[in-house]
Parts: sequence; C-alpha cells; structure tokens
Amino acid sequence: MPLTLKSAIAAFGTSIKKKLSNPAASGQPEDQLRAPFEGLLVDLAELSNIPRSDVTAVGESAIRDLRIRPDYSVTVRNTL
Repeated sequence: MPLTLKSAIAAFGTSIKKKLSNPAASGQPEDQLRAPFEGLLVDLAELSNIPRSDVTAVGESAIRDLRIRPDYSVTVRNTL
C-alpha cells in the first residue's frame, strides 16, 4: 500500500494504541509516544519529498541559551 497522510496517521495511532493498551507491561504514557512520533515524523518527511534518512529527531535536547529542554529537536539534513 502506498504511503499517504491517512496511512501515516493510522500507523501512528495503531502503534500508540498497542503500546498504551499492553496489559503485560506499562510505562510512562508520554514516553510511549517517542517511537511512534519518530515514525510519523519520517513518514511525513517522505510525503514532503524529503528523504527519510535526512530527518533526525533527537530527544531531550537542551537549549542552554533559553534554559529549556524540549522533548525533541528535529534536524533536516543536519540543520536544526
């Protein structure tokens, strides 16, 4: 099946549902979004004609000048 916005969103939702409804193990809900989010990010890149390998999400990246630590910094072709 070709990648579409609808299929990318559906895969994201399926992945999250699987992680959050696992009766055998549970973790922090926000942390369960990391892998599905990264997958969605590269799917959206591909849909935007950006090679998947050009997009990198780096978790918990500190921005010292602003004294913040966002959940992610995202680079495209090594540019923030």
